[in-house]
Amino acid sequence: MRTTDLTLYLDHTTFNTMQVTATQAATHCGVALCTITKWAREHRITPTGTNNAGRKLYRLADIVTVEREGRRFGYALYLLRAGSD
Repeated sequence: MRTTDLTLYLDHTTFNTMQVTATQAATHCGVALCTITKWAREHRITPTGTNNAGRKLYRLADIVTVEREGRRFGYALYLLRAGSD
């Protein structure tokens, strides 16, 4: 399920407070797990806590925001390249 689909099913409060692991975030956003960990290394997302297994948790809203920014940036690069032909 892509993030655009996911946000349709969650109400505003749940969406802003829901915490997910990096694996869950990657699945929801349709990106590789290494992408989520890269965003964490770059401080684009920050953990909000840990689960019972000790895995870092991230706010879903933060993950979706970064994913959407990346998609917009990628589309802008595509338009620039297409215009330079």
